[in-house]
Order: sequence, then structure tokens, then C-alpha cells
Amino acid sequence: KFINLGFKVTLGSFKFASPLKDLFDELDCDFIDLNTLTEKDDDKFDIIWAQHFTTLDKILLETKISSNFVIFSSLSPYEALESPPLSAEKVNLFLANSFETKERLIEMGLFEEFIYLLPNPISDDFFKISNNYSGELKRIAVVSNHIPEEIRETIIYLKNDGLDVVLYGVEGIFELITPSILERYDAVITIGRTIQYSLAKGLPVYCYDRFGGCGWITSSNIEEAAKFNFSGRCTNRKLTVNE
Repeated sequence: KFINLGFKVTLGSFKFASPLKDLFDELDCDFIDLNTLTEKDDDKFDIIWAQHFTTLDKILLETKISSNFVIFSSLSPYEALESPPLSAEKVNLFLANSFETKERLIEMGLFEEFIYLLPNPISDDFFKISNNYSGELKRIAVVSNHIPEEIRETIIYLKNDGLDVVLYGVEGIFELITPSILERYDAVITIGRTIQYSLAKGLPVYCYDRFGGCGWITSSNIEEAAKFNFSGRCTNRKLTVNE
């Protein structure tokens, strides 16, 4: 979006590798290796947008790099890297991806008036509905980088029942989830942003992972599930394989 608006975007990171590197290379972004920055480095940006406190503190506390406006975005209420930076007084706006994350940032000492709720965005191509779904449940995608044992065992049961189940993640097919991938399936078992992907594609989606979950996303539970970023923490309900 920034590039489409005419901005020149520079990515600063401690690590930079594929597959994300390939995406940024396609966008023709500049890259700053934060490991090599020193207190002598200086540059001026219109906006600094930071995802982890370590990257922002490195820039604002250990270099002369500055910005007209600083944004810190937190995507989790429990991951340490998503905690507010030591340079919090230099931040103009804090973003939280869910109501749960926002509440946690307030508990950690931030003022509510400086926190804006920005749910995970989805690119327009996910909203192009395909006509591949027959109404029958034949193929299921499981998307997880931290698959719980009950889901791992459930995959075996589903396959024994004749369903085609494919696991995406560090234990399965390790690639970015795209609209074309989701179009191959009749339903998805996952959490987080992939739930929003599935909803945008018009696919039935079952919310369950390491925190448990509320099951099928419906009109009756979607608002509560969204408050917790579709993480499953809206219920923390754990199920057995048979259930």
C-alpha cells in the first residue's frame, strides 16, 4: 500500500531470508541490516513502522536515524517480541491486531488513547470467490506451524474416512498460503490470519490449534473469536480426537 501511494520503502531487519526476502525483492525495497548499524548511522524517514520492540529500540536508541512519525504494531498479547519498546516515549501511535492485544498493551502501561485497533489486513485477491466448491466435504487444509497432538491424530482419522487432508506448516508443506492454494479445498482447520483468508474466500473454517478453539466460525461466534484474533483463546476449549 505504501509503495502504491508513491513511498520508497526500506526494510530494516536483523534477519532477511527467503521466502519473505523474495517478496520484498519483487517490490524493489531497500534493505538495512540492523546488525551492522552503529551510533553514527543517520537517516531521516517520513514514517518508521516497527513490528518488534528489538528493531525499534535498535534504531531509536542506538543510532541517529529519525522519523517524522513512529508507529509500533503489536500482533500478539503474549509473545515477548511484541511487547512495547523501551523507546515508547518516541512512538506516536501503537497498533494492536485485536481487542485482546490492546487490553494487554494497556495492562503493560500504555495509555488507551495512543492505541488503535488494526486487525490483520487481507489483500484484495483473497476476496475473489471461486466456483470450485461442490458443497461436499472432500478436501481439507490444515494450516499450522504448531499443530497440537489432537489435530495431528485427527488428520489420520479423517484420511481413514476417505478425506483428502493436507497439512501446511513446518511439519507439512512449508509455503505461504495464497488464494490459489485455498481454492483447492472445501474447508480449512487453522487459526489467526488464515481464518480471515478462508472467510474472505467463502470457505468453511474450523478455529482450532494449540490454544484449542471455538470450532466452526459462524455468525454467532465470529465477533468473540475476532476479539482474540481468531487464536482459539476466545474459548481455550480443548477437544479429544473423537470429539
